[in-house]
Amino acid sequence: MAKRLTKKEAVFCDEYIETGNGTKSALKAYNTTDPRTAGKIANTNLNKNKIQTKIAQALGKHKIDENTIAKKIAGGLEARRVVFNPVFKSFEELEFPDYATQHKYLTTLVEILGVKAPDKHEHKFAGVLGIDSVEAIRDRLGMV
Repeated sequence: MAKRLTKKEAVFCDEYIETGNGTKSALKAYNTTDPRTAGKIANTNLNKNKIQTKIAQALGKHKIDENTIAKKIAGGLEARRVVFNPVFKSFEELEFPDYATQHKYLTTLVEILGVKAPDKHEHKFAGVLGIDSVEAIRDRLGMV
């Protein structure tokens, strides 16, 4: 595996360090206008050791501290949809929340804080019409 970054990977890293947004970085660095494709490229890139190393070195050089990270995460939690406008040949931020991006930032925040999700519990019906389980409903409806 090559340890040197390709030109596109280097541009991606520079953009990511500047914006903290993988999708926007991939849109700028790679030959795509589709945010979904860019998101997949960003995910792939951010899992590459050589890119992680480059970003970590750059963050260390720029002396990124907890406040900077908190501001980036807060911005990501307010992410809005970005679409390509073919008329103006530019990207535009919409008024609609980008829930997928917000979820990624929230997941990152949860990991940083070390918060664990509660254990999943099986839910039982509370005796609705004398039925206490999904199996009982299936039996009653003849769906065995």
